[in-house]
Amino acid sequence: MNSTERDDLIPAVGRMRPAPDGRPILAVAPSRDGAVVPGGNYRLVMAGDGIAAVDESGGEAGRVVGASGAVPGSASPAAASELVSSPRADEAWFHAVCRIDTGSGPVVAGYCSVIPGESAGGGRRGFEEAVCGGSNIKAPMRLDFIRALRETPASAWPEIYICRDEGLRSSGAPLCFESAALSADRMNCIGLVSGPGDGLVTLLRSGPVTAGVASLCTKDGTPCAPDSPEAWGFLARYSVENKSRSALDEALRRACRGGRGSFELLREKVEYMAGQAVPENIILKTLESIPEYTDYPEMIPDPPVKFAQADAFGELTRVLAYRLCGMNLRLIGNKGCGKNTLTQTVDWLLGVPQYRMQGNAELDKLDLLGGPTIENGTMRYQLSDMLTYLRDGADVVLDEGNTIKPECADVLHSLTDEARRIEVPGYGLVKMAGISSFTITMNEDYAGTNFMNEATIDRFTPIQMSQPDSVVEILRRVVPAASDHSLRVCDVIYSGIRDKIKAADGLESEAMTIRGFVDALRAEPLLGLKLGLMDNVANKPQDSYTRLQLAELIESMIR
Repeated sequence: MNSTERDDLIPAVGRMRPAPDGRPILAVAPSRDGAVVPGGNYRLVMAGDGIAAVDESGGEAGRVVGASGAVPGSASPAAASELVSSPRADEAWFHAVCRIDTGSGPVVAGYCSVIPGESAGGGRRGFEEAVCGGSNIKAPMRLDFIRALRETPASAWPEIYICRDEGLRSSGAPLCFESAALSADRMNCIGLVSGPGDGLVTLLRSGPVTAGVASLCTKDGTPCAPDSPEAWGFLARYSVENKSRSALDEALRRACRGGRGSFELLREKVEYMAGQAVPENIILKTLESIPEYTDYPEMIPDPPVKFAQADAFGELTRVLAYRLCGMNLRLIGNKGCGKNTLTQTVDWLLGVPQYRMQGNAELDKLDLLGGPTIENGTMRYQLSDMLTYLRDGADVVLDEGNTIKPECADVLHSLTDEARRIEVPGYGLVKMAGISSFTITMNEDYAGTNFMNEATIDRFTPIQMSQPDSVVEILRRVVPAASDHSLRVCDVIYSGIRDKIKAADGLESEAMTIRGFVDALRAEPLLGLKLGLMDNVANKPQDSYTRLQLAELIESMIR
């Protein structure tokens, strides 16, 4: 089929629009003797035992009994299975001749057009597929489920239920079940999702996902016939279409017109929040709350690595919601758990400058309030940086807030209650700006920390930072050049440290340091992973027994 012939077919067949799911489609215009037959078009889909022609209502109109044709730039015929399972997305279109047996009359011939689907919603496809399978130990019902698929017509294949594995023996991979009721028992698992895509990871933050079985597949995810001896698992197909995209797009344009940032920056923020499954109402409120102007634009954080939350109502969502409600926060967690990354990410989203100050036992009221100073021979009161930034619309972050003396924390009380103001002796009244916030970060049970008085605690909403089950994705975002092998080694060592801390006679919490894994991976190209882990993980604790335990753990993993 040459180029001229292909061009001649376009007026008769018509350029098919991309399917709603955004995937490449194969559409057939029914014809007899080269003339298009009225009655709409068919769409070809992989079925369990062949290729089905689906009409516009979604019903199966017949089965493909033959096909021939060529992709652009090639004169070689394309088999029917190739036309459907592996269309070339880099080509604009191609044509083929397809024969469909409807079962109620003569074989219908039609011209096929493969059109690569356009991305919807800023590049996200409407549907994704995931490879589901696994070992018989991890998924004990897998073989029975595949046997049932082989014995059932594709049109009767059931929907499946995909959820996160949050058990004590979690493998980290999402689990598949035949129903929501069966997901209560891990032994009912019918497969593990191999290498879940970003769309599925995002959806699972909001809750379980319902998917359809698209076809059986080999271990590498290639679709195969039900009777194929290479059938290893199945492809689960699920929707990732953002149904609320129009509302977000309109809010984004409105925020851009209101001078709250460039379109590219605002879109980046929206896509990040949507990717973290932040509820739509919080995303919309965030866009509305970004100030049009700030005195300190250079102090607005832009963290190279953004915070990642485990589910839709994780730390990011809750901190954003509380900040939008005008509350002050107290972030509690071990070192390296993401407290600083979270505060920087939230201030980046809100477009608020951030001023950080380090808490310590030497901090006094003059540091917090300011004091008299002599300038050009004249005595005047110099307001502290903390109060200056709170007055001018910044977020003040007090790191290690539980290391300051309790009597010094008293000066924060009138700032952080409903009044949001303080009378400074020698200066006058200082009011916090409407968008200003006060955030305390703290590690509990560390040397040099104090119990905060109840009045201070009562004024700050506490957010307990969770310890992630796995650090692979965290480390991959921070050190993208790290190999999968090195990431897995670090993750196993991390899990070992976590287990030792949880044990009755285990290690102190100071043994955990995610930052140490990051530093080790960054130094790996020059020093090797083992030496980097020894210096940055094993040797960080001050206690010799803890250092010995960590060194033995690393030695057991890297010879």
